[in-house]
Amino acid sequence: MAPPSATEVLHLNVGGHFYTATRATLTRYPDSMLYSMFNKKGKTVVQPPPQDDNNRYCIDGDGPTFRHILNFLRLSKLILPKDFNDWDMLTAEALFYEIPKLIQLIVEKREKDSSELLNLNVGGHFYTANRSTLTRYPKSMLYSMFSKKDKIAVQPPPQDDNNRYYIDRDGPTFRYVLNFLRQSKLILPDGFKDWDLLAAEAEFYKIEDLIKCIGKRRKAKKKSMLEVQYVYTGQSVEKDKLNYRWKVTGQAKFLDQLSIKGDDSKTSISWKNKEKISRARLFKEIYEIGFTLMSTVSTSSCNKKSRDRFDGKDRWIFIKDDSN
Repeated sequence: MAPPSATEVLHLNVGGHFYTATRATLTRYPDSMLYSMFNKKGKTVVQPPPQDDNNRYCIDGDGPTFRHILNFLRLSKLILPKDFNDWDMLTAEALFYEIPKLIQLIVEKREKDSSELLNLNVGGHFYTANRSTLTRYPKSMLYSMFSKKDKIAVQPPPQDDNNRYYIDRDGPTFRYVLNFLRQSKLILPDGFKDWDLLAAEAEFYKIEDLIKCIGKRRKAKKKSMLEVQYVYTGQSVEKDKLNYRWKVTGQAKFLDQLSIKGDDSKTSISWKNKEKISRARLFKEIYEIGFTLMSTVSTSSCNKKSRDRFDGKDRWIFIKDDSN
């Protein structure tokens, strides 16, 4: 039979919240602060807490959280509501009351929650990820949706008929967002073009590192270039008396799209005198395959010894942004 003191009912005022428990419950763990406060057996008993006007023992701790502390003392189990997210406060209170077993259970529970698998339905596309992956960036929308630590967490997304969390955003693009959360790297397929959509999704999910990474990648995208040269020499400035040479230099995949053909290398086309294509038509074809004129330079000179000798070169640079 338990001694009378063990079954004695004590009334507590914890931060303005009132509780009632037996002395045996409060002193279940001999290494705890509560044992030192309320045990009548040991010689190392600290001074019991002061009492309020209604003879309740006053403890200056977090009142709502003490409910979970007290239930643990009663059951030796950590039982929490399904939507519980005050982990930092619970940990701090367990440390204050010096309950080692409770501290250990909290650590284990938090680790389990971080590795918990969550099933998502993003715009009709299904994904599975650890909670810790989705909450990697504390300032992100996904952290607010799925973190159990944040007091100001937004309401979790609704669930579909298969208990997948539904997010009304672009499904295919979420693949790249999720891979970034997993690896902290932006990995995209060759020829990726949906930069505007990816940037919009990164903004929605408020992942600052991803937003910055997208900006840097877009700026760093290489630009393709075509160079057109027109070189002319002769004894007169009159066009029909000049010897001239055209040359277009660039990647073979772009040169192949032009109607003009030559016997040059894969990276250039050139032709002399007999005009195969007008400049207007050549430039029109270059524009039609996505290039724009970036710069133009013209140089010319007369030979000092032979004043009727005339040399010149016109040069045009066209660029194409590969990120488009």
